Amino acid sequence: MVDKDIVYKENLEIWGINAILLKMIEETSELNQQISKFLINYNKYKNNTPYDLIEEMVDTEIVLEQLKNYFLKGTFKKIFLDKKNYKIERLNKRIKEIKRGEQIDG
Repeated sequence: MVDKDIVYKENLEIWGINAILLKMIEETSELNQQISKFLINYNKYKNNTPYDLIEEMVDTEIVLEQLKNYFLKGTFKKIFLDKKNYKIERLNKRIKEIKRGEQIDG
């Protein structure tokens, strides 16, 4: 198995952060397209594996991991993790409110 952190580091050294950011735009656009196709063709996929959607999820995650490796160092990593935990807790709160039948705000 290849060490992905080494691959990501070498990719950054070769292409630079701007190219990786542009790649993220490309990959998220392709992911959006596959999500749309999945929703339009839901009945076709509900008993089958949406391979194209999965492939774009993988591509997007790989680029996202590279961006996280680049940007999330020191204080920025803590800020990221704090924000992520806050949003997960907020989502959990919304789920509990819905299960109790409470009205929730956007």
